[in-house]
Amino acid sequence: MVIFQSEGSPTRHALNAAGAALQLLMRVAQLNHDFAGVYPPVAIHVGINSGSALVGATKLDAAGGGR
Repeated sequence: MVIFQSEGSPTRHALNAAGAALQLLMRVAQLNHDFAGVYPPVAIHVGINSGSALVGATKLDAAGGGR
């Protein structure tokens, strides 16, 4: 997970995240091309969520125990 935050606007954060996701996808495509016939192709999935995020340590309790 990557969190994009800067002094800029939330729109800038979203654009930075989308740009990074596209760069990841293009790099994987290039690596798959470069190593075709040597290694099986790699597939990645990228999800982007825009908005507030609750981050940090969490404690989860359940009937089977906690962590």
